[in-house]
Amino acid sequence: MSRDAFTDLRQNTGIALAVGGNLLVSVALNLTKHAHNVNQRRTVPLPYVRLPIWWCGFAATLLGELGNFAAYGFAEASIIAPLGAVSVLANAFIASIALGEGFRCRDLFGCLLCAGGGIVIVISTPANPVDTDIDVFLANAQEPLFIIYMLLLSATVLCMLSFRERYGRRHVAFYVLLCSLLGSVTVMACKGVSSF
Repeated sequence: MSRDAFTDLRQNTGIALAVGGNLLVSVALNLTKHAHNVNQRRTVPLPYVRLPIWWCGFAATLLGELGNFAAYGFAEASIIAPLGAVSVLANAFIASIALGEGFRCRDLFGCLLCAGGGIVIVISTPANPVDTDIDVFLANAQEPLFIIYMLLLSATVLCMLSFRERYGRRHVAFYVLLCSLLGSVTVMACKGVSSF
């Protein structure tokens, strides 16, 4: 097998793991939501940890996220991370069909924007990925710019957490920004760990 064919096989395996994992996560989220809905209709609701359907959803979430984690070991993070949109898209459709939740025109528009953004990112990823071994990874982690970035990121996150009570309850953008800031490091950390 040629090097290009092997690279394509690895990349396709990563994409399949990411898509499959994200679809499984969507199903899992809807299973747990269904368990909560059924539980709320009971005269005396049970603790959710005593619901078998909830445990099935929890196990499916773990399995799906394990697939996502493994995908980073096969393909570039710039391909795998945008495929997380598959979970959002599948969840929108599964929730409307299985749980009877509404699906409006603006939901469809949001799904199309999400899919379009993911496609643009995946298409613009370089065709020849750079192989990273542990020595290169550790050398990059010791670069002064990376250390400065991590210090600034840590200070920003700590500062934001101190304002959580004031702004977090009123503005959803607060948590979106916090998640995005942390995601800038967690995606690369997943890529590094799963690659090794």
